[in-house]
Amino acid sequence: MGFTVSLRHADCPKQRFRPSAKPGVSHIFIVHCNIRCGGLALKSPKFLNFHGKALFQSAAMILILEPNARPESTEYKVLTGHLDRLPGISYRVHREVGAEVTLTEIYLIGNTAALTLEQMQVLPCVEKAVRVSETYRVLGRHKQGDDRPSSFEYNGVKFGQDSLNVFAGLCAVDSPESVDAMMKALRDHGQVCTRMGAYKPRTNPYAFQGFGAKCLPYVFELAGKYGIKVISMEVTHESHVDEIRVALQATGNPTGVMLQIGTRNTQNFELLKLVGKQQEFPVLIKRGFGITLDESLNAAEYLATEGNRKVIFCLRGMKTNMGDPHRNFVDFSHVPAIKRLTRMPVGIDPSHSVGSRSAAPDGILDLFHVAAQGVVAGANMVLAGAAPLRTAPFPGRHRARTAGIPAACCACGTPPDAALSSTTPTARRSRRIMAAEVELKLTIDPASLARVREHPALAALLSGRAHTSRDVSTYYDTRSGELRKAGVALRMRRNGHRWLQTVKGAGDRVGALHRRPEYEWPMRTSRIDPRKLSTTPWRGVFEATAGRLRPIFVTEVARTAQPLAFADGTRATLCLDAGEIRAGRKRAPLNEIEIELLQGEPRQLHELALSLAADLPVAMTRASKAERGYALASPAPREPVHARKLALDADVSAGEALARFGSDCLEQIGANAQCIAAGVDGEFVHQARVGVRRLRSLLRLVTGLIGAETIAPIVADLQWLSSSLGAARDWDVFAKETLAAAGRALKHSQSRRDVGIVRARVTRLAHAHFVKAAAAAASPRLQRLLLAVGALLATLVSPSADPALRATARSLAKDTLERRARRLDKRGKHLQRVSPAERHQARIAAKKLRYVAEVFAPLFPGSRSKDYLSALGKLQGALGHLNDLATGERILDELGPHAHTERLVHGVGIARGWLSGAEASILSDADRAWRKFAKAKPFWH
Repeated sequence: MGFTVSLRHADCPKQRFRPSAKPGVSHIFIVHCNIRCGGLALKSPKFLNFHGKALFQSAAMILILEPNARPESTEYKVLTGHLDRLPGISYRVHREVGAEVTLTEIYLIGNTAALTLEQMQVLPCVEKAVRVSETYRVLGRHKQGDDRPSSFEYNGVKFGQDSLNVFAGLCAVDSPESVDAMMKALRDHGQVCTRMGAYKPRTNPYAFQGFGAKCLPYVFELAGKYGIKVISMEVTHESHVDEIRVALQATGNPTGVMLQIGTRNTQNFELLKLVGKQQEFPVLIKRGFGITLDESLNAAEYLATEGNRKVIFCLRGMKTNMGDPHRNFVDFSHVPAIKRLTRMPVGIDPSHSVGSRSAAPDGILDLFHVAAQGVVAGANMVLAGAAPLRTAPFPGRHRARTAGIPAACCACGTPPDAALSSTTPTARRSRRIMAAEVELKLTIDPASLARVREHPALAALLSGRAHTSRDVSTYYDTRSGELRKAGVALRMRRNGHRWLQTVKGAGDRVGALHRRPEYEWPMRTSRIDPRKLSTTPWRGVFEATAGRLRPIFVTEVARTAQPLAFADGTRATLCLDAGEIRAGRKRAPLNEIEIELLQGEPRQLHELALSLAADLPVAMTRASKAERGYALASPAPREPVHARKLALDADVSAGEALARFGSDCLEQIGANAQCIAAGVDGEFVHQARVGVRRLRSLLRLVTGLIGAETIAPIVADLQWLSSSLGAARDWDVFAKETLAAAGRALKHSQSRRDVGIVRARVTRLAHAHFVKAAAAAASPRLQRLLLAVGALLATLVSPSADPALRATARSLAKDTLERRARRLDKRGKHLQRVSPAERHQARIAAKKLRYVAEVFAPLFPGSRSKDYLSALGKLQGALGHLNDLATGERILDELGPHAHTERLVHGVGIARGWLSGAEASILSDADRAWRKFAKAKPFWH
């Protein structure tokens, strides 16, 4: 066998081999090898440099066409016709459509050795021809005439070899609350990119695999809410790409997605081809942990050859024990090498490289050292796992195992399961477990409790088997109730032979929905472990009460629990509790429905409760078992519940601010209504009525954002409740305040006695109105109303809420306050010259302004809000006194036909005279209050 070799220049076939006189300049030559073996002659073209090194077997060339070259044009057809006639040449067209310019490249594959750059550059539509001289033909950085860009732009964010973007976020999405907190933190720190894992492949088949398509809507909605423009999201199957596309379209494309190919799928060539064929989303591909860098770069080339050149290559460490004690061997030194070999931006993933929370002697985490090394090496992207402190429950088994992982653990990239599995069994048992318990609580009578699971609304949701248990819980505190005063409940629960030590915080509630932090530890005995208590946020109060805790009360319930599965993916647990609370010799029945949210939308719990309330005698309960136990052990006098001063962050969304306002209204109505239903009147009726008025003011704001149709039934029910409470309040005020003041002002004893007779008659009639108010407060209609409002408030903060609700509350506050201030200014002038009806309209305007001003004042810090609210409150009070006089005249008109005795008629006349005389003085006070208020500067300007 023998062969001969001849050399000639690749760009000029006639030119013989002449080494360049310029040092460092290489030439490409074609070597024709005539191989003779047994009489058979073969020809094989190869590329060589002047050192004689083979580069690759098949020559290739790229034709870069003129911008906006149109396939239907004559020139384009002439070009493709010429290429079709080239022997041994195939080609592939790649077209990238931008906002203004369409770029087209044609890749020539095959024996292009006989083609010169000069020949190809003169063809129609061709702007430049580039000879491919490296292995990575599409993404490679070619030396000869290749000035193609090494960057791309997506959704307003530039990705290139001269930029740096940080993608911090959840390795695996666990709850809307975590997503919201994460994206808010990114927004607050000026970031527009994040990572969110919806599809999470795990080495352990029992580990949490992600929520998949179920979480995509709220992830995308929250991204839009906080201005996050690009989400890096791993896909492991072709269906995931379609699910992401559909979810983005359904939510109005509020953000963009960068598809992520994980290290396990680097050589899943069918997935690479499919992801490469779509050009809607850019792609981040990670280096394979068990293959060479060349093989990983060729995986990226798979994406590009299918048409998608918007590719970022990410280094994430190599799987080898040489990287110990880190999870992987850090390979960030390859950053400049990849940038030299290819035109791809290069990312680094320090979370998966380090995989621990270890810190250097300087106190800085290894994670940060490694990330800094990658950035210094020239990285264009940092992909980091980060998460807020877990406050939302995980589903099922995974929730119980991972709820207590600190934020820093997730921030360094260690998956929750890996973090736990790396600890010893003893450490796992001693680890505190914290979750936010989210549950909806209803009370019901024992007979109806037994029929709850038969209700059609529940029958369609029941999933899995029901489990029955008997739980005996003992609650501990000091004699003076120090834990109760600190808003903490400590209990030891026995279930069979098992013990559970639990600490719960006060949390908050929206109607029947309770949300509170909960810490739990499985125990061997019934003895309280103070070491575990010291790991909670209430360490100080537990240390102060050490040795003085004693049992206060006991709850014993038979619990039936069964999983619930909603159509939208929301998951919950239905718990039916029947038992009693014992505090010494005192007993109180305990019959409750608890629906604990595991995953998904709290709104679903409200809607389920509404369905139950339509057919069953359920009632919304404000008090937890602990609160009811404390009330039984040491009953305290009932006090009316007033409106609270809300604490709002300056950047709170409109939906969240309105939901918190509405929650306080529900608390004010529900708490006072319980006392009214029990026969307590007076100030309780007044505060319940104020709560109704505040809630109606809220609904006017909500109507402008979501439309009147949604809340029309709620408005009608509020009108019914307002009428029931209003009559009782008006007659009570007239008897106890207005007529009492009139009697004290009279000097003639007979006149005082006659007014006293009128007052006695009004008091008796007021009692009849209180009876009607108590009936309304105890009615199922009120419970349905409160549940409906709770469901409405849940929609205001839902990830799928209207975009107007996701805007900052400050803009809504300014518009609302300005509009209501103008209305009051229009109606408040010339109070002494207008009619009582017009003064009533001024009072209504002042009241509406005050309600929203008190809510939105925390958004505008400073002393002006305090001064403004003080002046507004005094004006409203003066106008309220004028309204009491007008109400008194109306009540006397109603009383007149029933005045059959001379003294009662005389007393009515005296009362009318006093009302007329008092008007001038109170009107003067109102005018002074108006002048003072007019000088107050609006705090929202």
